[in-house]
Amino acid sequence: MSNIGKKIELGEKLGFLFEVGFNIGLLTYIKQNNIKQNYDDLYSQDLKQLKFSRIIDKLAIDERVVSDSNRKIIKDWVLFFLQKAFLSGLNFLQEYFEAVGIEKSIIKS
Repeated sequence: MSNIGKKIELGEKLGFLFEVGFNIGLLTYIKQNNIKQNYDDLYSQDLKQLKFSRIIDKLAIDERVVSDSNRKIIKDWVLFFLQKAFLSGLNFLQEYFEAVGIEKSIIKS
């Protein structure tokens, strides 16, 4: 089944946003804990180019939101999703390493 021409629903857009926040949380945990990895700073330039105000504006336009109060609601929800996703990603690796019994000294560079 093709997605060409299919309108992406708000829930899917927020799902993509959650994924971005989750991945930022993972990358933050890796960097803060000096975990050995082979990706260096592969994603840092892409992350520096993210403009969350543009994401909020795009969501508001796509959903045909014009009132300032409703745009503020969108902004608050976007920030909530990003915060929730970031914290989920940040905690995920720590919980994973604890669950499988990997020592921090093994994974640190």
